[in-house]
Amino acid sequence: MAAYSGADTVSTLDGLFKVQYAPDLNDLIPQFAILNRDIKYVPADKQNGKYYAVPCVLRSNQGVTYLGESGNVNLLTTPINAVMKEANVFGSELNIRGQLSYKALSQAASAGARAFKKASSWLVEDMTNVSYTRLELSALHGQVGLGVVSGAPTSPVSNVIDVVISESEWAAGIWVVLEGAEFEFWSSIGVGGVKRNYVGQLTKVTSDTRTLQFSTVSGVDSSVQSGDYIFPKGAKTSDIAYNEMAGLFKQYSPSTLDLFGINRAPYSLLQGNEYDLNSTQLTSARVVEAASLALDKGLMSDATLLVGTKTFADLNAENMGLRMYDSSFSAAKAENGTKEIVYDHVNGKIKVICHPFVKGGQALLFSMDDVLMVGSSRPTFEIPGMQDRFFRLVDGSNAVEMQNYCDLAVFAHKPGQGVILTGITHSDS
Repeated sequence: MAAYSGADTVSTLDGLFKVQYAPDLNDLIPQFAILNRDIKYVPADKQNGKYYAVPCVLRSNQGVTYLGESGNVNLLTTPINAVMKEANVFGSELNIRGQLSYKALSQAASAGARAFKKASSWLVEDMTNVSYTRLELSALHGQVGLGVVSGAPTSPVSNVIDVVISESEWAAGIWVVLEGAEFEFWSSIGVGGVKRNYVGQLTKVTSDTRTLQFSTVSGVDSSVQSGDYIFPKGAKTSDIAYNEMAGLFKQYSPSTLDLFGINRAPYSLLQGNEYDLNSTQLTSARVVEAASLALDKGLMSDATLLVGTKTFADLNAENMGLRMYDSSFSAAKAENGTKEIVYDHVNGKIKVICHPFVKGGQALLFSMDDVLMVGSSRPTFEIPGMQDRFFRLVDGSNAVEMQNYCDLAVFAHKPGQGVILTGITHSDS
């Protein structure tokens, strides 16, 4: 089929796209993209060159002299200078491709703007959804994996394996939005980790048993072993190298000792905190106790606690059990539950947010004001460097293509003021 002509030129499609979608692309951000919605974005023109450079005070000046009451002239203490280093945060690129046939767009473009939007909206919305899904997953779990294999995989039929995810690493919300995606398996996420000779496409999610079914794309399914970490295909490139950003669970982890060009080991203020519940349920008292670890390192502002769906249900049940009813109570109408839970702490308010991508055995406490999104571009359909260009012809095919592109990384300024909660179990476990 010949390329577009007249009303069906790519330029016409670009114009229709801009008119129909430019005003409301932000409205397409899915509800689960909590971090991408609430974390402040630093525009590219506020950044330094190809990366975002942040000066970090690792240790304060300690050359202090106590002079007492005498008023005598004394020698001052030798200076003990502060230590400051620059964190260099590079954005991680993400690209999603989508195509539409000539006929579908030709008919729509000829019929006008409304017809064009009707024909293309499903693809635009889906690509936007995919972009923010992958960004949100990386912002949380980047460089630590989406799940850990529990027990030896089974093979119900040829070229298919069933993989059970350990309960502490399971979040159903992660996997149901990734059906059809391809994944790789790694023996560990640290030095010496080995990539298994297997790439699988996720074809089925069984939440009740935490079972994922993969169809073999390449390699040998028997190479997957218990304890392996699961990553989206291409996200991890070697034992210590990645194509995705370092997520908040990595940045706030006390075991992360080298990140953004800084060795954190000698500096306690740059080391995150861990609060281990040792296989018990999370309660309001434990939330406040965990927050004290961040308070000890300077957190004196409101905080956010991201929890998984089961953990939120347990906290909600506790909140209902403690509720006192006043004159607003009606015997004719019973209302139970809550959309939002807020605890008071010395540092301020702790707002509990239920996030479907947070794993069951974990939670994350931090200040939203401490975190930024940096990079050259938020999700966009414009071709980088080519303003108002959205479509291109696909060589050798009767289709046009558009791409959703972003270049972003999440960055926590003060990892010592965050807490990863682990060892969480639930009332139905």
